[in-house]
Amino acid sequence: MALHIKEQGVFTAGGSIQKADGVFDPIHGQLADAGQIRYSDPCNVFYQLAENGNGKSIAFLHGYGGSKVTWQRTPFAEGFADMFLEDGYNTYLIDQPHSGAAGKGSKDATVSAVPTT
Repeated sequence: MALHIKEQGVFTAGGSIQKADGVFDPIHGQLADAGQIRYSDPCNVFYQLAENGNGKSIAFLHGYGGSKVTWQRTPFAEGFADMFLEDGYNTYLIDQPHSGAAGKGSKDATVSAVPTT
């Protein structure tokens, strides 16, 4: 299988910005909260555009605890994203907020491994 990729890259989407009160001190402020800005809760998206595409795109989402690597080629298996790319689809592999290569969350959260009803 030969993949013909016109363009590929990574971008973030969405998210939130938090800024601590005060004025940031660039000399001594690295360990202080004052004036610090934090960007959090984004998605991280890896995309590949087919060289001779069919005009269609497909987005891949993973389940809890996973990452976009779920859909990529491994030494042991052909990745689903490559299969669609070979058929001319533009592919978008998305790490949802708080998982994979996406940024940290703005709020503390605990997810139970035990299903609830």
